Amino acid sequence: YVNAADRLTNLLAEEGLARLSRPTVVTTPCGECEGLALPENSMLCVVDIMRSGGILVEAVRRLCPNCRTAKILIQRDEKTALPQLFYAKLPEGVAD
Repeated sequence: YVNAADRLTNLLAEEGLARLSRPTVVTTPCGECEGLALPENSMLCVVDIMRSGGILVEAVRRLCPNCRTAKILIQRDEKTALPQLFYAKLPEGVAD
């Protein structure tokens, strides 16, 4: 079970990072070809939604060890069923 869960989170992290990639030209010993480049690690901020997304943060950190991390806690208001932000710890410049 643990191995399957790790593989699933790795696939999700890889797919999410692939959607942030940009086209580039890759030079190989056989020549040049079109490829994808990830954004710089310093431009990424992984946000852990507490009590639900911690395992995905670890998967992204394995792929991009220098990316910044943040934590938020959102809970549903039982009376209105609307989300409420209870806690947010974001690094400086995350809005940029």
